[in-house]
Amino acid sequence: FPTRRSSDLNPMGAGGMAPPRQRQVQPSEPVIERTDAWICPNCNKANVIGTQYCAKCGNRIALECPSCGSLEELSKKFCSHCGVDKEKSFMEKQKSQIRDLEQRIKYKNQELREAESQPGKFGKEHKLKASLGCWSSIALYLLLLIGFYVGIAAESFVLGLIIDVIIAAGIVFFQNEKTKQSVNEYIEQSIQPEINNLQAEIKRIQQSKYGDNR
Repeated sequence: FPTRRSSDLNPMGAGGMAPPRQRQVQPSEPVIERTDAWICPNCNKANVIGTQYCAKCGNRIALECPSCGSLEELSKKFCSHCGVDKEKSFMEKQKSQIRDLEQRIKYKNQELREAESQPGKFGKEHKLKASLGCWSSIALYLLLLIGFYVGIAAESFVLGLIIDVIIAAGIVFFQNEKTKQSVNEYIEQSIQPEINNLQAEIKRIQQSKYGDNR
């Protein structure tokens, strides 16, 4: 019979040490996203679905989709209702809004140039033509009568007509000046402030980003 070695009989081996066991590597568990809550990216608190602001830190966690308007978790890139890239859709909407505002500014600048170059026409179209008023109208008639009677007293129809023409021209000049004043007030109180507001709105839109606390 063959002679057995002591190492064959002793499982500890010749040196008295058990052979090292191979370590079994457990497969890592897949990362599963929570579907029953919206997680705050600031403090990691799980909030009820549909929550706009985190109940723990107050950070915004949801915002309306710029395309379909549904409330969506802010950290998600795509809308779960319409599937659009929310940030890209937001930027496209921004460009459209800016184009509309720039068109309105263009129209207002055109209106401003017309008001400055043709105040009489502009005042008539926008019903800004200044009225002489009650007392001015009475004064006009009195002056015309005075001119008429001066012509009779001087026994000169031409003289009376000249006086009336001069008086009428003065009244027209006065009325035109009042119209210009009314148009200038309209420019300062309506046209220019609206242009400034539109420019400020464009600047605000350009600086805003999807997810800003607005």
